[in-house]
Amino acid sequence: MLIATGTINDSGLPEYRQSGKALSRGVELDVRGQLTKEFQVMANYTFNHTEVKASSVASEVGQALPGAPKNMASAWLKYVFSNTSLKGLGFGAGVYYVDSKRMDNSIGKDSEGNALWGQWPSYTTVNAAAYYHIGAMKMALNLNNVFDKYYF
Repeated sequence: MLIATGTINDSGLPEYRQSGKALSRGVELDVRGQLTKEFQVMANYTFNHTEVKASSVASEVGQALPGAPKNMASAWLKYVFSNTSLKGLGFGAGVYYVDSKRMDNSIGKDSEGNALWGQWPSYTTVNAAAYYHIGAMKMALNLNNVFDKYYF
């Protein structure tokens, strides 16, 4: 895995470093259901335990991989009219959660000269959509991050 160093070389290109060896173990769960002819629900959860096993930066060993949240989850509800004059029109709303994750680059050094690692905070966003189904075709208008949540 390549990690951005946060520096730009003389050619104006970003510099990267090899992260070494890492371990990643986890599980994903996905549930979908058609509760009624009109109402659908979808939810998922991901657990991912990561650990740097070897690195050119000694204090990185034992840390989580950068940019890899331990937990993520989402849920989506969708309603599509089927037996009214609004047949084919639908609406949906969902929520998306991402746990905190380690930054790519160290944020400084401790008194012994070891790199210190910062965390990006966890965040939750809300999304919405409007659909219109015509036969096998579906048109959708998606609105992501409805509340304009700034998450870094």
